[in-house]
Amino acid sequence: MEVYAQQNDNLDAILYRYFGRSEGLLEIACELNPHLMDKPVIPIRTPVILPETDTEKISVASDTIQLWS
Repeated sequence: MEVYAQQNDNLDAILYRYFGRSEGLLEIACELNPHLMDKPVIPIRTPVILPETDTEKISVASDTIQLWS
């Protein structure tokens, strides 16, 4: 899916807007958009390719830290 950047967007913000999270998706989006890797803020109306995967199947490793026993 191709979307267009809005004012002051970065890749994290775009992923959060469309998927509700960026964990596990940012790496895929970086591979799909190598032209954005040198831009901390994406110019307005720049095309951005979003991952076309089932976001539920993308697993994010999470370690649980137990503070008290």
